[in-house]
Parts: sequence; structure tokens; C-alpha cells
Amino acid sequence: MLSKDILTQFRDRGDEIHVYPLSFAEKNICYEDKDKAWEEYILCGGMPYVLQMKTFEEKSRYLKGLFEETYIKDILDRN
Repeated sequence: MLSKDILTQFRDRGDEIHVYPLSFAEKNICYEDKDKAWEEYILCGGMPYVLQMKTFEEKSRYLKGLFEETYIKDILDRN
């Protein structure tokens, strides 16, 4: 559901909480090599759950699934 649909479902009894991806500065603290940290940030973005994953394949699979589920499926279902 879109955020406006959730508020409608609860008849304005809900609050919106915005969750943003990690900034490069926040994500950078997990790496000793800044160049490697920047390369991964450019490729994988700042989604917090990605930090737990070890391989690029895991990260790529998760991000692709997230994109397909959140954007593609929701947009197609909605329209």
C-alpha cells in the first residue's frame, strides 16, 4: 500500500515515519578502505540491510528483489 492508502485505512489515526537510506558517511564507518566503501556505495546504495550481506551476489539479489517488489509490482498492481 502507498503511504496515503495506509492513512486512509486508519482514518487519519496513523503517523508517517520516513526512513531514509544511509549516507556515505554513515556507511563508511564499516570499512577501513574509503575507495572500497565508495565503490560499494555507488553500486549498492545505502540500504541498511545490505551491510549484513557478505557477497556482491547477495546484495545484488536483495536489491533487485526490493526494486521488483516495491516499485514494479506495486506500480503494476496500482495501475
